[in-house]
Amino acid sequence: MAMLHRALFTWFLLLVFLILLALRLDERTKWNWFIVFIPMWFYDAILLVYIGIHVVNECRTAAGGAGGGSGLRGGARQRVVAFLQRLWPLSVVILKMSFMVALCLRLENPSADIPSYYVLLPLWALLAGLCGSVKLLYGTVSRDSTMVGCPLGFQWYFHLRYFLSLLQVACDKSLLPFMDAFIEHFTNQT
Repeated sequence: MAMLHRALFTWFLLLVFLILLALRLDERTKWNWFIVFIPMWFYDAILLVYIGIHVVNECRTAAGGAGGGSGLRGGARQRVVAFLQRLWPLSVVILKMSFMVALCLRLENPSADIPSYYVLLPLWALLAGLCGSVKLLYGTVSRDSTMVGCPLGFQWYFHLRYFLSLLQVACDKSLLPFMDAFIEHFTNQT
C-alpha cells in the first residue's frame, strides 16, 4: 500500500474514533467503551499483521546473511541490538493495546474500583521504553557521578530510572487525582 493510502486510512480511522468518542462522551449513545474503541482495535490489528510480516522478512534476510560473521563479541552485540530493534514496534503496539483494554475496563466497570496507576501502567512502560530506545539508539550521554563504572552500553538504564522517578513524583502529586476525578465524573453519570 502506498504511503499516501496508509496515511489517509490512518486519519480516517482516527476521525471515526473521535466521532464515536464524542458521541459517547456527549451521552448521545450508551455504547460499551469497547465498541467506541473499535476503530483503534482495527488499526492495531492491521499494524500487528504488518509489523509481524516485516519482522519475519527482516529476520529471514538477516539469517541468510549471517553465515560469514567474524564471531567477535561486537558482532553478537550488533545481532542482539538488531533483534531488539525489530521487536520494538511489536512491543509498542502490544503496550498500546493493553492500555486501551485497561482503560475500557476501568470506564465500563466503575464498581470494579481499578486504580488509575494500573490503568496507566502500560502507557508509562511505553513512554519509558520510548525514552530508553531514543537514548540507547540515538543519544549520546555524558559520564556523571552516577555512571562511574557503568558499562558503556547500559548508560540508558540510569536515564530510564531517572525518567521513571520523575514520572512517579509527577503522577503521585498531580495526575492520578485528576485521572480518578475524570473517570469518576463520566462513570457516575450513568
